[in-house]
Amino acid sequence: TVQLACSVLAQRAANSPLLADWPDAPPVPLLCDADELPLACDEALASRVREQRLWALGQCALALGAAEAAADTEAATTLATPQAFLEAVALVQSRALLLKIPRPIGMRRLLVPGLDLSNHAEQPTALYAFSPTRGGVVRLHATKWLEPGDAVTIRYGDFDNAHFAQQYGFVPASNKLDAVHLPLRCLLPPKADGEGSATGAEEAEGDCEEAGEEAGGERFSELGVDGAKRLELHSSAPGRELLTTLYAVLSGRVIDPARGECACGDWDGGKVGGFGAGDEERAARALRGVARAATAEAQRIEAAAVEAEARAPQSASEAAAVLRALRCSNLQLLESCATSTTRLSEMFETAAAEAGEQGGGAGGGAGLAARMALEAAVMEAEPPPYPMSGREQEGYAKRPWDWEGAAYT
Repeated sequence: TVQLACSVLAQRAANSPLLADWPDAPPVPLLCDADELPLACDEALASRVREQRLWALGQCALALGAAEAAADTEAATTLATPQAFLEAVALVQSRALLLKIPRPIGMRRLLVPGLDLSNHAEQPTALYAFSPTRGGVVRLHATKWLEPGDAVTIRYGDFDNAHFAQQYGFVPASNKLDAVHLPLRCLLPPKADGEGSATGAEEAEGDCEEAGEEAGGERFSELGVDGAKRLELHSSAPGRELLTTLYAVLSGRVIDPARGECACGDWDGGKVGGFGAGDEERAARALRGVARAATAEAQRIEAAAVEAEARAPQSASEAAAVLRALRCSNLQLLESCATSTTRLSEMFETAAAEAGEQGGGAGGGAGLAARMALEAAVMEAEPPPYPMSGREQEGYAKRPWDWEGAAYT
C-alpha cells in the first residue's frame, strides 16, 4: 500500500494521464474530521480508523525520512504534506485489486488502469484474474453476454458494510454478508428459573459490558468461552458461530479449543447450530436473548446519534454522509434481526408447548418446522456463489487469446 501510495503521488506530480479520471480522494472515514467519526455510532469502526490513520502517518514519516536520506528532492517534495499522503493511501485502498500471481510473487495488491473503474456488485457481470500469457496480464472475463452500455461490475470481496465504508467509501444497497458484531455476554438470554440471576441480553438494557461480564465470567471460563468476543448478528438470524456458541453455553457443553465453537455435528442429523429435537425451549431462550440484545443495541445507536449529530460540523464532508449511511444500515439490520429472531423464538416456544402437551420429549412437527426455519434464516447470510468457479476461471486465465480473431485459442 505504501509503495502504491508513493507511486500515486509521483504520478500526480507528473500529471500522469493514468490518474486523469481519478477523483481527488474517496469519501472514506480515514479522511473525515475527528468530530464526524462518531456519526456511525460504531466504536469498533472508529477504533480501526484511528489506528489506520496513525499507521499511515507513521509510514509517511518513514517514507519522507528515506527520501531525504537518499537526497531524493523530488520524492521528498511529494511526501511533504501528510494530508496528501493520506489521500493517496485512501485512493490506493479503494482502487487496488488483490491478485494471485504465480510464484515467487504470490498475492499482491495492484492498481490496474481501466479495471479500477468497475463498480462492486454481489452478482458481478465480470471476473478478473492474473494471466501468465503475453508476459503477464490482468484479464477481465465477462460472466454473461454484455451489450454496449451494460455496466461492467466486479465483486470487491465478501465483507460487511462497515468494511465497505472504511475501505471503499460507500455502503452497499444489498449485502447478504452484512453484520453487526456484539460481545457474547450481551447476547446471552436470562437464566432459566433456578439458575440464579439473569445475565447477558437482559442486562443489556442496563450496562451489559460490566454487569454481564461480572455475572457470567465464571460461567464462561468453565466452558472455555470468551464473553468479550464479538460475534455476528445478521438481518435474518444470528451468525453461525454465535448460534453454536449459544447452544454450547446454554447446554453447559465445554468447547474444545481444537475444534472451536462450530464443532463437528452441530449441523448434522437435523441439528441447527447444535439445537436438535428436544432443544426447543433452549433454542427459544437463545433467540429471545438475541432479539433483546439487537433491540438494546438499536436503542443505544439512536441515543448516541443524537449526541454525535450535535457535535458534528455544520459543513459535513462526503465521508460524513457515508458514516450516516452506515449508521442507518446498522439500525435497519438490528431491527430486522430483532423481528426475525422474535418470530423464530415464538416458533420454538410453540414447539416446546406442543412437546409439553405430549408429555415431554421432542417438539414433533412444530419442532422440525422451527429448526428448518432457523436453518433457512441462517443460510440467508451465506455469500452468493460466483458466476464462474475458480477452476474454470483459472483455466480461462491460462489460455492464449487471439486478438485478431477475438477468441480463445
